[in-house]
Amino acid sequence: MAMTHEEKDKLMAEKDAQIAELMAQLEEKDSAKAQTDSEKDAQIAELMAQLKAAKGEHATDGATEGVEPEEKNVCIQLYKDEKIVNDQEVFVNGHPYLIQRGIQVDVPESVAKVLHYQQRMRNHIAAYNAKHADK
Repeated sequence: MAMTHEEKDKLMAEKDAQIAELMAQLEEKDSAKAQTDSEKDAQIAELMAQLKAAKGEHATDGATEGVEPEEKNVCIQLYKDEKIVNDQEVFVNGHPYLIQRGIQVDVPESVAKVLHYQQRMRNHIAAYNAKHADK
């Protein structure tokens, strides 16, 4: 039983209507999902603000999230002579610092601590090597 041209057109029109209806339903679901996602994001932000308030922290809009508070600076001067001329590179929590030798510079306290502990380790290594050099 062969279909006539009119029957094929009618069938195609029905299929197109079904497809259009399904597309409209998908768009409606996507719109509802996007609205739900944005509502969830708003709820999460509100809960985070409440948590920070409970901890005694300032609530933020996320713009300063992950930024460490300002740290007290200290003045240091690194030793420089004919053998040691390169600037000192220090990394603290992923932040690089390049410190010039031979001049006084202000650095965050954490950088000064790293340099202090580095010098202490060098002193321990030198003492160990001197002690075991005779053996």
